[in-house]
Amino acid sequence: MKASGLLVKQSLVLLLGLITLLVVVRIAVETRYIPSTAMAPTLVPGDRVLVYKLASMLSGEYKRGEVILFYPPASELGLKRLDFNWLHFMGTLTGLTIFRQQPLFIKRVIAVAGETVEVKPGEGVFVNGRLLSEPYVAEPASYKLKELADLGGVNAVGATIQPCAGQKTAIVVPAGTCFVLGDNRNQSSDSHVFGFVPTASIMGRAVLRFYPDIKDLSPPEYKMKDSL
Repeated sequence: MKASGLLVKQSLVLLLGLITLLVVVRIAVETRYIPSTAMAPTLVPGDRVLVYKLASMLSGEYKRGEVILFYPPASELGLKRLDFNWLHFMGTLTGLTIFRQQPLFIKRVIAVAGETVEVKPGEGVFVNGRLLSEPYVAEPASYKLKELADLGGVNAVGATIQPCAGQKTAIVVPAGTCFVLGDNRNQSSDSHVFGFVPTASIMGRAVLRFYPDIKDLSPPEYKMKDSL
């Protein structure tokens, strides 16, 4: 009986140690799979990426071209908040598949605080008046963005949203936020639909695709052309 009790205690200690190690590792890194075509052709459904989370916790600063994962606004989840759902919390904390993973969106940072953004249909994205050279985009956006009133669209459950309705000023990224777009510009629910992403909502940076093959997701060196 004593031997049996000792074995149980050792098993519990080992289990606790493994769970602690798992949690510690997930503080720094996490893996996620890609469920949609919003980031095609860079990432397609079924791809798996390595997400570096520690830098997000320490700096909270992001730069153009980084592929980030963030917790979407409630409007994109059918107006349901999952912050206090314990199943999602445990899934996020441990990564175990027996718990539900809290949904994340994956997009590319296009502009950061203080920068201006404009999208010209068929031409591309202009940041601070200069056209971005974006080789990772298969086709330019078909929509127009010039002022805050242009931000708006349809959320995941079909409801119309317009976060900046009626505001006729130029699109300037506010402090503490990023402007993000999917690489598949015309098939992505992103900042052109729900507005700016608070940096506090960002979970981490996707640094590597490791399945089905290896692909570096480091931000590109941008070449920017003057607007005509």
